[in-house]
Amino acid sequence: MASPDLRERLRRLLLLVPYVAHHQGVPLEDLAAFLQLPAEELVGELDFLLMVGQPPFAPDDCVDLRVEDGKVYVELDQAFERPPRLTALEALALAAAARGMAEGDDGAIARALGRIEAALPPQALRLYRDLLGRFAVARPPGEAKAAALLREAIAERREVELDYWAESRGEVTVRPVRPRELRWAQGHFYLSAFCLTRGDDRSFRVDRIRSARTTSRTFEPLPPERRGPRVPGEPPPPGKEQERPRLRLRGGSVLRYAEERFGAAAVEREGREVGSVTLSGPADAWTVSFMLSFAGAAEIAGPPELSEAARERIEKTLDRYR
Repeated sequence: MASPDLRERLRRLLLLVPYVAHHQGVPLEDLAAFLQLPAEELVGELDFLLMVGQPPFAPDDCVDLRVEDGKVYVELDQAFERPPRLTALEALALAAAARGMAEGDDGAIARALGRIEAALPPQALRLYRDLLGRFAVARPPGEAKAAALLREAIAERREVELDYWAESRGEVTVRPVRPRELRWAQGHFYLSAFCLTRGDDRSFRVDRIRSARTTSRTFEPLPPERRGPRVPGEPPPPGKEQERPRLRLRGGSVLRYAEERFGAAAVEREGREVGSVTLSGPADAWTVSFMLSFAGAAEIAGPPELSEAARERIEKTLDRYR
């Protein structure tokens, strides 16, 4: 059995695949020495990697590793290789998708188009720019406007009043909500929010929002003497900046990812390899899951109750393996 330290094992496995890909036919003994593993443990790790993928975990679905005559070879799925160079028409399709999914967020469109152009070879770039000026992506103007307003309300923690088309009842109702996030699912944008009318979490399809208005009401916490039991499902109030969830990050690639996703202003660097990011959403279970997705390269920096929630989640997970 390999080291019980799962984080170290993951890093070792992530190193093993690209190393063998660049040293095809490396002797098993040399690879074991490089990874500082006994040869028999290395064989077990190779067998484990064959089962990586999606259920039913058929061997070689994702990575095909084999040992022949004491030498190790790997055949990689395309997802592990360098991405193919885009043609002008492929880039144009990506640009159309970016414009369609940004929903009024000009900053997101600009970032997406900049990355597309950076991936194009010079000849394709000239044709792409020529084609880009000849088309426009049609979007429902009301939906784009509502999405931009909702993003601003999420960032500022402001309540919003929605004129929402309830398809099941065939009528428009006014729904005051506390918006959490916009997400893309099943071909539509959805708003995740706490509905003050229903007193519970709800999802709203953005294309069914007839109009939206921000209010002057924010999610400020009540003073201690007025606090009562929180309605089940209601997001905790954000309050002051230090009460917002913060993650401490390690690794240059992790920091760059955070800057691309949340904006450079949200990330405070303490050097090339260490920094922190302040999230605009509530300090809830999603934040804990997001932190865990970094496989040890992120940890909760605050608030304290979120750190405690993360500790409990990790302990419950480890209990299943004990």
